Order: sequence, then C-alpha cells, then structure tokens
Amino acid sequence: MKMSAILIAAAALGTTAPAFAAERANSDQPRISYDAKHDKFCISQMVTGSRLPAQDCRTKAEWAKEGLTLNTWDDGKALVSR
Repeated sequence: MKMSAILIAAAALGTTAPAFAAERANSDQPRISYDAKHDKFCISQMVTGSRLPAQDCRTKAEWAKEGLTLNTWDDGKALVSR
C-alpha cells in the first residue's frame, strides 16, 4: 500500500514536470493584449530580477509614435509589427 502511494506520487510528479518547463520557456516572450474598454494595447514582458511582468499600456497612436503598428483580430488578439 505504501509502495503504491509512492509510485503514484512519483508518476504524478513526472508527468507535470514538462508542463512547468514549457511554461517557463514561453514566459520570456512579450505578450500583447487589447483593452477595448480603454482602447489601449498592453505589452507585458518579464524583466530580469523581477517575478512580476512589466506592463506598458498605450493607445494605438502612442505606440505609432514609438514605431509600432498594432492591430486586433476579430477574436480580440493583437498583432504588432514594426
């Protein structure tokens, strides 16, 4: 009984480890979101030395002054280009 509990726990830990590794690999990429209520595009990205992402929200015109062109898809996802 004790051995089967240990085997089940080991199997559960072994199957969740790759999920954590995949999540970490994607966390370095900036994320872009659109806030329709305030008509702003937000870019979030991890900063070295911090556990919280830095978030910068601006209007489409403000991002254009920085040289970025932002658009939204019908499903609400944002697209950025230089």
